[in-house]
Amino acid sequence: SVTNNHGLSLYPRSEVSFDEKEIQKGTFEEDGTVVWCMKWNQGCFDVAFYEEKTLVTLQFTVSDDHSLKPKFIRNLRDTLLQENQVEVDTVIHVGVSGTESFEFKVSSHGTGRQKEESEEPEFVIRAYHSPPLTKKICRSACFEADFSAQPPLEEIEMWKLTRKEAKRRRGSSGMSSSD
Repeated sequence: SVTNNHGLSLYPRSEVSFDEKEIQKGTFEEDGTVVWCMKWNQGCFDVAFYEEKTLVTLQFTVSDDHSLKPKFIRNLRDTLLQENQVEVDTVIHVGVSGTESFEFKVSSHGTGRQKEESEEPEFVIRAYHSPPLTKKICRSACFEADFSAQPPLEEIEMWKLTRKEAKRRRGSSGMSSSD
C-alpha cells in the first residue's frame, strides 16, 4: 500500500515524463509509476508518483514555506484520468523540507466553485510536510515520506470547473508556472 504507519512508501516500477500538458515518454504502470516533470519549476511539484489509485506529488524545498497551486495538480490528475484511463481516488501533496516549521501558501486559482450547498467536491488534495525522504532497501528502490503523526496542513477542496474555466483551460496552449 502507498500509505502506511510512516506516512507514505513509494515503490516505483515504471516511469513517464510529463510536460504540464501530456504524458510524454515512458511506460505507465498502475502498480507504481514515477512521473518526472519536464519543466523546471513546474507548477507546485517536482515529481509525482501514482500507485494503487493514489496520486502523490512532491515538492522539495529548503524554505519554511512553498506555494501550492492546485490547478497544476488538477492538470496532472485529469491527464492521468484521460490519457491513461486510471482511477485516482486519493490525491496527496507533500512539501519535503528539513525545516521544523513549514507552511503552504495555497492559491485558490483553478480550484473550481461549489454550485450547490449539497454538492460534494470533485476531489480533495491533502497537503502534508515531511522531513527529507529516506531510501529503504526493498524489493526494488523504495522511498518513505514520514508524516504519520500529523494531520494534513491543508485540505483543498477541488470543485468541478465552471464552463468558462474549463473552456479557458482547454483553450490555453499550456499552463505556465506563473499562472
